[in-house]
Amino acid sequence: MRDDGKDNKKDRKRPKLNKEQKLKKQVEELQEQAQIDLEGYVTCRSALRAVRQELVDEEKKLERVKADYHEMKERHAPLKYLSVEYRRVRRIKRHVRDLTKAKKKLHRDMKEHRDGVRRKTVTNIFALVSFAAMIMMILWRLRQLSYGVYYQAMYAAGQPLEAIMVAVCRQLLRVACIGYGLCVIWQSIQVWFMKKKGWLGILRLSVKKKAYRLMFVGILLQLLSYGDVLTNVLMLVTIICHMGMAILLSTKEIPRRLIKTFAVLYFGSIGVIALYSVVFCRNYELPGVSDSTSTHAVSNGSFLAQMWEMSTESEFYNMGMYNTDMTRSYDMMTIPGLDYAMTLNCETKEPDSCTSMTPQGIAVTDKYTFISAYCRTKAHRSVIFMLDSKTGAYLKTIVLKDTTHAGGLAYDDKNDVLWFSSYLSVEEEDTRTKYASISCLTLQSMVAYNFDSQNIAIAYRNTCPVMFPATSFITYYDGHIYAGYWKKEKNGYSMAASYKIVNGGTAIADDPDEAFYIPGRVQGLQVYRNEIIFSISYGIDESKVEVYDIKSGKISGSNYSSERPRQELKLPQKLEQIYSYNGRLYCLFESGSFAYRLTAPVCMDRVVSLDESALVQRR
Repeated sequence: MRDDGKDNKKDRKRPKLNKEQKLKKQVEELQEQAQIDLEGYVTCRSALRAVRQELVDEEKKLERVKADYHEMKERHAPLKYLSVEYRRVRRIKRHVRDLTKAKKKLHRDMKEHRDGVRRKTVTNIFALVSFAAMIMMILWRLRQLSYGVYYQAMYAAGQPLEAIMVAVCRQLLRVACIGYGLCVIWQSIQVWFMKKKGWLGILRLSVKKKAYRLMFVGILLQLLSYGDVLTNVLMLVTIICHMGMAILLSTKEIPRRLIKTFAVLYFGSIGVIALYSVVFCRNYELPGVSDSTSTHAVSNGSFLAQMWEMSTESEFYNMGMYNTDMTRSYDMMTIPGLDYAMTLNCETKEPDSCTSMTPQGIAVTDKYTFISAYCRTKAHRSVIFMLDSKTGAYLKTIVLKDTTHAGGLAYDDKNDVLWFSSYLSVEEEDTRTKYASISCLTLQSMVAYNFDSQNIAIAYRNTCPVMFPATSFITYYDGHIYAGYWKKEKNGYSMAASYKIVNGGTAIADDPDEAFYIPGRVQGLQVYRNEIIFSISYGIDESKVEVYDIKSGKISGSNYSSERPRQELKLPQKLEQIYSYNGRLYCLFESGSFAYRLTAPVCMDRVVSLDESALVQRR
């Protein structure tokens, strides 16, 4: 025991190695390991060949002995000879098993040594992939940077200081990504030109440290650049490459295992979140948590947080911040009911809390703003949220009598009637068929309606059929209701038609006045001065707002599906209806709903308005 104590004291008294000595020791370990890998690979390969040949011979021998044993058994040979032959079969079987185990072990050892020998080649491949990814990202970020500077200079005069600061921070992030890409490119060049001396020397150790650093910095920049899909994909590729390089360049087993564990946890968590959001969130909903309707933002706790996500699209952000009223929260309104909303359960017909409400339509008036939403799981009735247009405060929830998509809202300010997309349900030969239609509610009935006290759906003033397979969107213009339907094809076309409002503003004509072609994937239609504006979106593709000229003062005078738009503005994904009011174009997104907010690159839990004059006169 005393001797052990003395040895420990001697170890403590040993002088600590300085930086140069540590590097020298690591280099020696590298060279030693490289020699071991080379010799071990050659030895294992030779031994593996011998074992494989011996295994083939023994398997052939086993087949012959088995055949002899079965032949003796069929001839009813004495038990003594059968037992001897059986023991021989078992002995050869054991030998075959041992050879198989030895083959697997040699194969495993050879693979380990081969990885050590070929480590430089694999590292070069990782360096090449990350190099290509960063070249693409730098070009993309330079494009975004230039556009950001251009639009910032164009709209800066009409923006508040906070909006300018957010845009500047977004630009700094793009500069940081460009700097990160240059570092990755320099590291890739170092790896490619590493000669044998450098590969087994200090240069390899330096590249290894950079791989660790670039991996973690890349994860941080990826999180900050979440809204940019292309940047995220390229960053993810680079992170994978640097994880592989860090594993290959490490000289010890423990760091390799730590990186492998981190990679499994990192990509496993991404996979779990993606699976949860795509499978569960879009098909199921959480149990109700309240007996009221939520009025808070679900993803962006502050307006600055929402502005940061908006700034992913430079032109959309700068135009959205142009000529905004700071006293009215930058002309934004928080979408209610995204977390939970009170409505009626379709089965029980009783009040219930729905956690999967998905916004679809919007209509803005001088006093009220209306937002329609449907239950993603179809377990609850659709609703229309009523807000104060001046303050954006939530006022009440209007529960509809069915599970209509409610894809569009239109307000007739002459008759004070709100129109919305619906369907007619007709029983035909023991089957229930749904037909596209639009329904209306009077302002008086909506103001008088109180779900908390009545616990019933509101009574419709009227329901009128339309000519299309579905009523995807509607709008009001010049005493007419314009209705259309959505088609999935990106380069295809759809149709819209106008119906004259009759019967004191509570009905539409039986036949449309005019019909015309429109682009595919249209979610909303608005008319501003002499321009017609379409909102277009589908899936993870970027949304668009397209502006067309109205020829000869007639909306149906053009085939908009075959013409090129005069103006085109890119917006974040999941854009739904747009609504023109008082010189502002209000944009509603469904990305804040439970079904999409985990996977949507940019989560918009607020209604955003654009300056229409800036949009149609865009330079």
